[in-house]
Amino acid sequence: MLGDDATHKAANYLTTGTWSESAVAEAKKYCDATEIANNKGNKYAFISEPAEWKIKEDATFFHYCDNETIQGFEFHDFPHNIVPKGQLMVCDMSSNFCSKPIDWEKYDVVYAGA
Repeated sequence: MLGDDATHKAANYLTTGTWSESAVAEAKKYCDATEIANNKGNKYAFISEPAEWKIKEDATFFHYCDNETIQGFEFHDFPHNIVPKGQLMVCDMSSNFCSKPIDWEKYDVVYAGA
Protein backbone atom coordinates (compact mmCIF):
# COMPACT_ATOMS: atom_id res chain seq x y z
CA MET A 1 0.00 0.00 0.00
CA LEU A 2 1.26 3.45 -0.84
CA GLY A 3 1.89 5.92 1.98
CA ASP A 4 -0.32 8.86 2.94
CA ASP A 5 2.06 11.48 1.55
CA ALA A 6 0.73 12.75 -1.83
CA THR A 7 4.24 12.53 -3.30
CA HIS A 8 4.17 8.77 -2.77
CA LYS A 9 0.77 8.48 -4.42
CA ALA A 10 1.78 10.02 -7.74
CA ALA A 11 2.70 7.84 -10.71
CA ASN A 12 3.48 8.41 -14.40
CA TYR A 13 1.71 6.19 -16.92
CA LEU A 14 2.51 6.04 -20.62
CA THR A 15 -0.55 4.84 -22.56
CA THR A 16 0.25 3.06 -25.81
CA GLY A 17 -2.59 0.53 -26.17
CA THR A 18 -5.22 -1.58 -24.48
CA TRP A 19 -3.01 -3.03 -21.73
CA SER A 20 -1.49 0.26 -20.60
CA GLU A 21 -4.91 1.94 -20.91
CA SER A 22 -6.28 -0.67 -18.49
CA ALA A 23 -3.30 -0.22 -16.17
CA VAL A 24 -3.76 3.55 -15.83
CA ALA A 25 -7.53 3.18 -15.33
CA GLU A 26 -6.93 0.71 -12.49
CA ALA A 27 -4.19 2.86 -10.96
CA LYS A 28 -6.49 5.89 -10.85
CA LYS A 29 -8.54 4.02 -8.24
CA TYR A 30 -5.57 4.02 -5.86
CA CYS A 31 -3.26 6.93 -6.65
CA ASP A 32 -2.71 10.11 -8.62
CA ALA A 33 -1.98 8.32 -11.89
CA THR A 34 -0.92 10.85 -14.51
CA GLU A 35 -1.28 9.78 -18.12
CA ILE A 36 1.84 11.43 -19.50
CA ALA A 37 1.10 10.64 -23.15
CA ASN A 38 -1.56 8.73 -25.05
CA ASN A 39 -1.51 7.56 -28.64
CA LYS A 40 -5.16 6.51 -28.87
CA GLY A 41 -5.95 9.43 -31.21
CA ASN A 42 -3.72 7.96 -33.92
CA LYS A 43 -5.04 4.41 -33.35
CA TYR A 44 -1.96 3.53 -31.28
CA ALA A 45 0.26 3.67 -34.37
CA PHE A 46 2.96 5.90 -32.85
CA ILE A 47 3.65 7.89 -29.70
CA SER A 48 4.76 11.51 -29.43
CA GLU A 49 8.43 12.27 -28.85
CA PRO A 50 9.56 11.75 -25.23
CA ALA A 51 10.36 15.47 -24.92
CA GLU A 52 6.61 16.12 -25.33
CA TRP A 53 5.51 13.72 -22.58
CA LYS A 54 4.05 15.50 -19.52
CA ILE A 55 6.08 13.70 -16.87
CA LYS A 56 5.48 14.49 -13.19
CA GLU A 57 8.91 14.97 -11.67
CA ASP A 58 7.74 14.11 -8.13
CA ALA A 59 6.03 10.81 -9.00
CA THR A 60 7.08 7.64 -7.22
CA PHE A 61 7.23 5.51 -10.34
CA PHE A 62 7.02 5.45 -14.13
CA HIS A 63 4.94 2.71 -15.80
CA TYR A 64 4.79 1.59 -19.40
CA CYS A 65 3.88 -1.52 -21.39
CA ASP A 66 6.74 -2.72 -23.57
CA ASN A 67 4.55 -4.54 -26.11
CA GLU A 68 0.87 -3.86 -26.76
CA THR A 69 -0.17 -7.10 -28.46
CA ILE A 70 -3.69 -6.00 -29.42
CA GLN A 71 -2.62 -2.90 -31.37
CA GLY A 72 0.87 -4.11 -32.25
CA PHE A 73 2.77 -1.21 -30.66
CA GLU A 74 6.14 -2.32 -29.26
CA PHE A 75 9.11 -0.39 -27.94
CA HIS A 76 12.37 -1.58 -29.48
CA ASP A 77 14.52 0.89 -27.56
CA PHE A 78 12.65 2.59 -24.71
CA PRO A 79 14.15 6.03 -23.85
CA HIS A 80 15.04 5.27 -20.21
CA ASN A 81 16.89 8.58 -19.90
CA ILE A 82 13.52 10.41 -19.93
CA VAL A 83 12.53 8.94 -16.56
CA PRO A 84 13.36 11.35 -13.72
CA LYS A 85 16.13 10.26 -11.40
CA GLY A 86 14.81 8.45 -8.37
CA GLN A 87 11.57 7.24 -9.96
CA LEU A 88 11.05 3.51 -9.97
CA MET A 89 10.82 2.03 -13.47
CA VAL A 90 7.86 -0.37 -13.75
CA CYS A 91 7.21 -2.29 -16.94
CA ASP A 92 4.55 -4.70 -18.17
CA MET A 93 6.47 -7.24 -20.25
CA SER A 94 3.69 -9.81 -20.42
CA SER A 95 4.13 -10.53 -24.09
CA ASN A 96 7.81 -10.08 -24.82
CA PHE A 97 10.16 -10.57 -21.87
CA CYS A 98 11.28 -13.95 -23.19
CA SER A 99 11.65 -12.78 -26.78
CA LYS A 100 14.63 -10.43 -26.60
CA PRO A 101 17.59 -9.55 -24.39
CA ILE A 102 16.70 -7.23 -21.49
CA ASP A 103 18.99 -4.98 -19.51
CA TRP A 104 17.50 -5.78 -16.10
CA GLU A 105 19.54 -3.00 -14.49
CA LYS A 106 17.18 -0.45 -16.07
CA TYR A 107 14.08 -1.75 -14.24
CA ASP A 108 12.88 -1.82 -10.66
CA VAL A 109 9.76 -3.92 -11.31
CA VAL A 110 8.93 -6.07 -14.32
CA TYR A 111 5.71 -8.01 -14.33
CA ALA A 112 3.79 -10.30 -16.64
CA GLY A 113 0.23 -11.54 -16.64
CA ALA A 114 -1.31 -14.57 -18.23
